[in-house]
Amino acid sequence: MRATAFAITAIASTLHAAPVTAQLHAGAAAVEITPRLCEDAAPDAGPAPFNELGDCFRWVHLAGFSPFVPLRSDNRLATGIHDPLWSRALAIRGTNGHTVVIVSTDLPGLGRKHTGRVRRRVERTLGVPATHVIIQSTHTHSAPDASGYWSTLLPGRNARYTEKVREHIYQSIDLAIRRLRPATMSLATTTHVSCRDPTTGVLKRDPQCRLPDINNEFDDSAAAYDEFLIQRDQRDPIVRNTRIVAAGFDAVATGAPIATFVNWHNHPDTLGSANRLVSSDYPHYLRQFLEERRGGVAVYVVGTLGNQIGGLRGTPVPLWSEAGERVVKVGDDGVPAPVLVRDGWDKIRSTGYEVADAAARALETAAATTAVTVSVHTTTLDTPIDNMIHLLATWSVWNDGASPEDRPRYSWPRCWGPLGCVRAEVSLLHIGELSLLTAPGEIDPAYFLGRAASTADYGERWGTWHFPAMPGVDRIMPGTHHAVVGSAQDYLSYMIPRPDYVGWWNGDHPNHYEDFVTIGRRFGDDVGRAWLELLAEAGQIASER
Repeated sequence: MRATAFAITAIASTLHAAPVTAQLHAGAAAVEITPRLCEDAAPDAGPAPFNELGDCFRWVHLAGFSPFVPLRSDNRLATGIHDPLWSRALAIRGTNGHTVVIVSTDLPGLGRKHTGRVRRRVERTLGVPATHVIIQSTHTHSAPDASGYWSTLLPGRNARYTEKVREHIYQSIDLAIRRLRPATMSLATTTHVSCRDPTTGVLKRDPQCRLPDINNEFDDSAAAYDEFLIQRDQRDPIVRNTRIVAAGFDAVATGAPIATFVNWHNHPDTLGSANRLVSSDYPHYLRQFLEERRGGVAVYVVGTLGNQIGGLRGTPVPLWSEAGERVVKVGDDGVPAPVLVRDGWDKIRSTGYEVADAAARALETAAATTAVTVSVHTTTLDTPIDNMIHLLATWSVWNDGASPEDRPRYSWPRCWGPLGCVRAEVSLLHIGELSLLTAPGEIDPAYFLGRAASTADYGERWGTWHFPAMPGVDRIMPGTHHAVVGSAQDYLSYMIPRPDYVGWWNGDHPNHYEDFVTIGRRFGDDVGRAWLELLAEAGQIASER
């Protein structure tokens, strides 16, 4: 690894460590970040986004579906609120006195110029190193454009909203730290039903699912592949991550739940581009289920949702009732079978309940411990911006109002041109037997799980494409339970393996979409190499390098 690409900024930092104690501490808080809409909020509400007199928003631009630099004709402006948005913080102080805070925000993405300010403020006022504060976005497509990618030409670019969001994120962190108290931690790794036999209707879990490597191979009816369930992978080759990692934190004094942490991998975009109601999508129902089942504060973070992995295109989900029960029907043979739902609010409720139920059941039998140490390993990387879409249209995402340390930088010859490089940050967290890797974008599951070599035949125009094998880092991560947190500290769009990159200009290629919106062809592999650097520095793979 070249020294010019990475710089270790904190290795198991002991800065500002609390006194060493034999007891694990945990605290959690949820602070609402829902924009307050005016009564006349509508797509044609006028050019001024904020009503000073009414202290409300006339319109808020939702992100995730419309193209970058939208025109007035394709704006997704919120017309109402379906469910609240949150900043949810989980603070954990280990027996070695080190504290880490994991914050999940119900936003499509939050740029470094926003997260950097909050993290430095936390270090300055609360004594927790900035590298120990992880702020991520669930990437819901029904929340305000907090980064500015989708509203670069619109007045204000939701700036008034993001000012409020930064303050509320800080408040959630402050509250979580203030609420630290002796706790036990239980850990579980499980999965969920993720495919369906189209002939028998039987629901299966990985690794029993029989799926092809390439999406167009589903057209071969003789192959009798299973059907995607809950989540699909829309970019070749098909690699899904159906793992659920859960952690439960309970108060030692009373046994009452403090928090439930869940990591899973799916786009919160099920409602599609037609939705105009503010919503966190399925994370709302996932957290609702866990808080009713277990109590405490539920904190959900997304992982490897790159490649548009999600429930679009009518992907079926087992239907759950509002009462929190699977809906079944009895067939002509007298055998009950799950009812499936393919669209709408029932679908996102069912997605959330399905994953939350699996997590809650796994935690019920998990052993609790208080012997938990905490450490954080962090590195930075400078990755080039070579996508002309960003070059021409989204410079304001990085520059407007950004502190010098959060702006793009130049390092000739590696980073040159109008924008140079984005400085990004990745971390490896050890929380007892739980280890987490972070990335500032949407992660291709192959970086985490690995993949076998495969070949796609795209016909006469695009020919044959070869996808090389990738080893994945899951096999070399420390601890028993492995999680990965996407869109953390920044939002830089898709991580794409370099051999898979087809260019932002090839608009008709079957694998084109991620290339169209990612910041650059090297972004994914730069982050992947940074992960290996962290694991090596942590002493996990020194013998393999």
